Amino acid sequence: MDVAQMLVDQADTVVIHSGNIINSYSLKKRVGQKSSDELADSIEKTFISWKDSVGPEYMNIPEPIHTLNITNDALTWSHTDERRSNLKISAKIFLSEVEPQLVRNAVDNVCKTLGVRHLDSAVVSFPDTIPGAYVEGSFSKALSVWREMEAMTKEGLVKHIGVTDFDETAMQNLYRCATVKPTIDQIKTGHDFNVPDDLIKLSEEYDIELLSHDDAADMLPEKSFQAIMEDNFPNSTSASEWLPSYAVRYSAIARCRGIVRSKGYIVEAGKRLSNGYYTVTTGGEGYMD
Repeated sequence: MDVAQMLVDQADTVVIHSGNIINSYSLKKRVGQKSSDELADSIEKTFISWKDSVGPEYMNIPEPIHTLNITNDALTWSHTDERRSNLKISAKIFLSEVEPQLVRNAVDNVCKTLGVRHLDSAVVSFPDTIPGAYVEGSFSKALSVWREMEAMTKEGLVKHIGVTDFDETAMQNLYRCATVKPTIDQIKTGHDFNVPDDLIKLSEEYDIELLSHDDAADMLPEKSFQAIMEDNFPNSTSASEWLPSYAVRYSAIARCRGIVRSKGYIVEAGKRLSNGYYTVTTGGEGYMD
């Protein structure tokens, strides 16, 4: 019996940990490679590694593992070989659904993966199903997520928080409503690196750091993720039922040298329920330095 496939079919949630892809020649981002392709390759490699590590002892577990952690153990990395104060650890959270709990899950999972108690910065990228400049009804959805980002800042889990692709109107709205102000706005500038003048003026007034990115609007489309599941678990009864909740990309950079010590992805996905919704886990406590 395919034990790995059995575990996936029994689970309600999977959390996929790529490990430190810097240590994998085949996963290092190649010139011209899209970040979304790097993410998909990381998931694929993680499944292959994990399936090889799953033994028959899992046949005797007393009950199903509802939240299944799938890890590439060959690429694990912890900051223990370098002082935490020497590292700048950041994360970018790509939400597939606008659910506040998901940003906390992402931060918790990064902290646990790296064995740290806080991140230096975290930015959230909202799905492109949220239209326009996140105003009116859609802005209230974005604001509910921001409240969770604020809560994590107040708890000391994240020092600086920000958003992705907020234009001047959206940033004004967010800044006005926020109790913890955004300090980062990642924007997709294209090849000409053209930043709107009104956004530059706003960032100078509010001391917001403008950073460029080239990530896709949808980093992990539902159909792409399901295709990866079907390729790796071809006889699964549930491969087409999995929906990605979020993907988070994290990095740990040596402050003085600018060397990337660790980079990886974590993906959480839930199984589609009969009512059309999917499961969202409540996360857990992070590791301490």
